[in-house]
Amino acid sequence: TLYRAHHAIILGALSPVVLKGNFPEQAQEQQVVLDQLLLDIDQFLVNSSEFAHGQVHQLFDLLYFSLSRITLAGLWSSWEEASEEELQNFLNGWRDSRFNLLRQGYVLLTQLPTLAFYYQPNNWTDDIYPGPPQHIPS
Repeated sequence: TLYRAHHAIILGALSPVVLKGNFPEQAQEQQVVLDQLLLDIDQFLVNSSEFAHGQVHQLFDLLYFSLSRITLAGLWSSWEEASEEELQNFLNGWRDSRFNLLRQGYVLLTQLPTLAFYYQPNNWTDDIYPGPPQHIPS
């Protein structure tokens, strides 16, 4: 396993915000989906480069520690206690930042859970993703 416990805390806070409208609302279902997300993200990281592992670890380490979380993310609350609005404001701030490094962090924080979520066919709905194209007989 490449992820660390605090990665799960951050992803647990951000995933429902990133996947809003598609992420389950009940806590028990959320945990099942989050557990699968973490497994899929871990598998994705296993298949990526050592450099990518290091970058992911550095980002999550920075975001987890109080001083850097407050400074970089503007979150005074812990990840577990942050409101949906606070988390969305954090993501929007990084998305719209004039600093490329923060914009890259936004892409990582939003794409990892999104890719892992839609990797699982049971998360495909007809209105979002009807699945792979069907063969069209000639």
